[in-house]
Amino acid sequence: MDPRDVARIIQGGLDDWPSDPERMVALFTDDARMEYPYAPEADFPAFPKVIEGKDRIRTYYHDAAQYIGEYRYLDWKEWGCHRLEGTDTYFFAYSARGSVRATGTDYRQDLFLFARMRGEKVSFYREFWDPYVALSTFGLIAVVPPL
Repeated sequence: MDPRDVARIIQGGLDDWPSDPERMVALFTDDARMEYPYAPEADFPAFPKVIEGKDRIRTYYHDAAQYIGEYRYLDWKEWGCHRLEGTDTYFFAYSARGSVRATGTDYRQDLFLFARMRGEKVSFYREFWDPYVALSTFGLIAVVPPL
């Protein structure tokens, strides 16, 4: 599959997923695996490093939707899109902007994603994001003043 087609499919689930988490869940195969390598799981259980299976993915997105307001992603036509040669794995670079429901605070992330496809479904999803931005924006850690 062309990387741009995969980007379009993935953005269709990602874009404003908090308003309809099932749209995001529908992207995945039943046995999908999600990984967030930079997630600080040990101290913040709401940010897991690994989520396995569509049922757990569903729970994750429905729970997270309670905290994130409208969350829009850069149009897929502007994503960095690459296919790893000889594989069904793709690499994407994009950004997103939303808000924290409780405070209205602006939430922005620059993201990198490795996604493995099985047909038009995602079977493996490894997303890299900045945990400092997430934790400080959601008020889970204090912003440290410059030295």
